[in-house]
Amino acid sequence: MKKKILLLSVLSSFLLIANNSIFSMGFLGPKTTTESSTEIKTTETRINLPPISRQNVIPSSSSNTVASVPPAQTPSTPTTPTTTPTTTCKAGKLSSLSNYKGSEGKYKSVTSGDYIYYAGYQQMTKDDQDAFAIKADKQGNVCWNKRLTGGGSKSTPDEKCTGGVALLKENGKEFIYLACTTDGGSYTGFIPPASPVPFQKSYGNGGGPAASYIAKLDGATGAQVAGTYLRGTLSSGKTNTIKITSIKVDSKKVELVGETAWGAPTPSGVKCKGGSYNATLSLNLSTLLTAKCGGGEQTL
Repeated sequence: MKKKILLLSVLSSFLLIANNSIFSMGFLGPKTTTESSTEIKTTETRINLPPISRQNVIPSSSSNTVASVPPAQTPSTPTTPTTTPTTTCKAGKLSSLSNYKGSEGKYKSVTSGDYIYYAGYQQMTKDDQDAFAIKADKQGNVCWNKRLTGGGSKSTPDEKCTGGVALLKENGKEFIYLACTTDGGSYTGFIPPASPVPFQKSYGNGGGPAASYIAKLDGATGAQVAGTYLRGTLSSGKTNTIKITSIKVDSKKVELVGETAWGAPTPSGVKCKGGSYNATLSLNLSTLLTAKCGGGEQTL
C-alpha cells in the first residue's frame, strides 16, 4: 500500500513539472537545438540622391509653409544706343505737303521701301498751277524736288500731276511714271520731250483744252528719261482734251485710264468720239500700243 502511494506521488510530481513546462513554452514547444545561434547581420546600403530643388517643389495646400522660389532670370538684352538714322536725302525737309495741292484735289504717292514718291501740283497764283514730283524718305528728308513749271505766270500753261504716280523696277533701278495735264496754248516747254522720240512731241496747236503729259523719271535723281504728250486732235488741227485719271506700269507697258473729248488717238489712226479712254504705251513712251474708246470710234 505504501508503494502505491509513493508511486502516485512521484507520478503527480512528474505531471506537475510537465504541465508547468507546457504553459511556460506555449503551444509551440521549446526551441529546438537545431536553430542556428549565429548572429545575422543586416547590411544597410545608402543611395545618395541629388538634393531636390526647392523651386520645383509645389507645397501641399494643407501646409502653411511656402517654398521660397527664386525670381525668374530674364536674359539681359544689350542696349542699342539711340541714334538719328543717317540719310542721303539732303535737299531739305518735307515738313508739310499742305501747299502741294489745288482746288481739284490732293497729291498722290507711291512707296518703295524707305522712300516715298509724291506727285501733284502747287497753286502758284490764282490762275496758275505748277506740277511737281518729290522723292523723300520716311523721316521727311527730301531727296529731290522737281517742279514741272511753265513759268508761274498767266501767259504760261497750267500743269497738274493729278493722274497719279506709278513705280517700275527695271534692271536694278527704280523709275516713276507721272500722269499730268497741261493747257494754255501751243507751249511745248512743259517738260522738254526726252529721247527716245516720244509718241507725241508737243502740246499741238493752241487753245485752252488740256493735253496729257506722261513722264518717266529716274528714281535716284529725278531726271526725266522719257516723256510724251497725249492729246486729241480736232479736224481743224487744234488740240482737244485728254485727261488721265489713273496710271499703272508693269514690265511691258504703261496703262492709262482717263476721259477724252473727240479726237483721241488709236494705234490704227481712227479717232475716238469721246467718253472714257483706256490706253497703253510702251515703257519708253514712244509707241501707243492699244486704245479703247468708250464712246466708239470715227474714221476721218
